[in-house]
Amino acid sequence: METPDTVGQKNYKHEQIYEHIRDKIRRGEYQVGFQIPTEAAISQQFRMSRQTVGRALRALELEGLVSRKRGAGTFVTGVVQEDTRNNYRVTALIPDADDGVFFSRICMQMAFAAQKRGIGVSFSEALYGKKEMSLSQAEKICQELLKSRPSGVIFCPLKVPQELAQINSHIADTLAKAGIPLVLLDCDICSFPARSQFDVVGVDNRRGGFLLAAHLWDLGCRRIEFVAPYWNRPTVAARIAGYQEFLTHVGVAPDPSWIHHGDLSEPALIAEVMKKIDESGVEALICANDWTAAVLIRALTSNGTRVPQDVRVVGFDGINIADILPVSLTTFKQPVEELGAAAIDAMVERLEYPNRPARHIMLEGSLSIGESCGAHL
Repeated sequence: METPDTVGQKNYKHEQIYEHIRDKIRRGEYQVGFQIPTEAAISQQFRMSRQTVGRALRALELEGLVSRKRGAGTFVTGVVQEDTRNNYRVTALIPDADDGVFFSRICMQMAFAAQKRGIGVSFSEALYGKKEMSLSQAEKICQELLKSRPSGVIFCPLKVPQELAQINSHIADTLAKAGIPLVLLDCDICSFPARSQFDVVGVDNRRGGFLLAAHLWDLGCRRIEFVAPYWNRPTVAARIAGYQEFLTHVGVAPDPSWIHHGDLSEPALIAEVMKKIDESGVEALICANDWTAAVLIRALTSNGTRVPQDVRVVGFDGINIADILPVSLTTFKQPVEELGAAAIDAMVERLEYPNRPARHIMLEGSLSIGESCGAHL
């Protein structure tokens, strides 16, 4: 007789129960209409909590294999289909613009993860080199994807100004209406704190902004401001929210004038930031990403402002840009390898459980301490 001890080891306790019942359905021991043992009986058999049993039954229900009827029990309602993972063909729609290095690393990990899981993944060239896009160009991309009919699409929303934010929504909504499952990578298609109907895989940006501000505060900085690109992106809004949340936490009322939006290639923004350093006593600057931090540090240095002696600068992402900076960068490092694998996992789960509620899968990043924050002064 099969016992819990003979069930393959799983990462999560509920998966042992899930696989045990699913295997009985697959082998025909539990046929359609069969009432499976009660939650109490399963809990006792596996020596696990009722909550764990409930999670397993919920997974089976999402797969369409069982139906749970309050007061009556759990009944088999479907049969296990043959594994179709080898037939999955996933397309990744990933930009390759300013932070192409970051996303190229994610794509590499996505390819490894897909190979390990036995599914096909291809990387669309539609967004390569695209820093700007019109709605008609976005529609063309959608039509090409609809022609190829991938099993699912992993889409990293474009960095676009606020007035062009509908481009990302148009791509996502067009695919959804065509019945193509979608997983968003890095950020949602709507502004923080709003939430779309799609799965999102990314880092906890709000926590990252909070931790960067806390780190600078611990170093003695009391006037901390934020520098962000002009384009609209929910990740940046979440990072700013985390930074402001920390200031509120320590009793400092966030001032909107402390957030600088703009294009760092324009002298006006650099002049604005330098004026705040010289006249308002700004001690530290949190940048929305590492590229912004790199451009800012180089501009400040060329204008005679020393980093970190005159002002401390930190970034966000963890890309390798040491060769272009006079000092090593302190940053909130994103878990690139885990992000790539998590995107593939989320897509496989979305394909296998299409009725599962949309999830926001937030991975943890970590502080990487360099010279730019002045921790070693």
